[in-house]
Amino acid sequence: MTNPEIIDPAGLVFNSLKTNEIEVKGAVASFSNDGVAISLDLQPNVTHIEEYYGSEGEYREFVRTTSQEGVLLANRVKTVFSIDIPVYLNSKSIGIEVQEDVITCRCPGQVIEELYGEERPVGWITGTTKFLMKEEQVAIKAYRLEGSFSTNLPEIPEGSNVIAISNYVEFPGFAFPEKFKDSVDVFFLNDDHEAVCAFFNKDFKKGDKKTGYSVRMNQVTGVLEKVKAYIYNDTASSTSQWEAAVEMAKLKWKGKGYNF
Repeated sequence: MTNPEIIDPAGLVFNSLKTNEIEVKGAVASFSNDGVAISLDLQPNVTHIEEYYGSEGEYREFVRTTSQEGVLLANRVKTVFSIDIPVYLNSKSIGIEVQEDVITCRCPGQVIEELYGEERPVGWITGTTKFLMKEEQVAIKAYRLEGSFSTNLPEIPEGSNVIAISNYVEFPGFAFPEKFKDSVDVFFLNDDHEAVCAFFNKDFKKGDKKTGYSVRMNQVTGVLEKVKAYIYNDTASSTSQWEAAVEMAKLKWKGKGYNF
């Protein structure tokens, strides 16, 4: 194919999200007209760090920035935004939300301080940078400790363990996606996958090792914008790292006089 708009880490190469058939390294994936995958017979030759499946058919996959797929994604960001992800953002992994063509990587606290000229937001755990490729817009997603800022939060299933809440801030120098202006996300774990699916009336995949969940809500209107399941098939280390990061953040902020 010529002039592909999107190169997915799994090897999907296609010109339009409304394409009905996509070439997949020798296989063919069938898609509905709205871009939601119906079936995919594929064993991609990449190391999946993480996958997620969203409530409206979104699919995201994280890979290493040093992989062939990661290099392609990082180069796309460098071409459009002149930002070198492995160097400036010191990111070892990179992901793409296939349906919306959003490339995601980490945004370290040091970059936040450099961009804003002040300490990172209260309750800061970590951050990610979201590059909206079609819109040429950028947002920083700030993951913060529960209770670190006052806002309306979406309801989540009983027995859930909240890992982080997040809001979105501008990446100075780039257009900010207004659709994130009033959004707040809750990232949580719950051992009862079926209960989570029933609570949100969704049929999400379950990770072989671990599954994490996230729900996004407009904090002004209270409308749920997205529900996601994060799939870990090879290792549960990613969720363990999240839990460790939360505990480290609590200790750090306690030293600054905060108790979360």
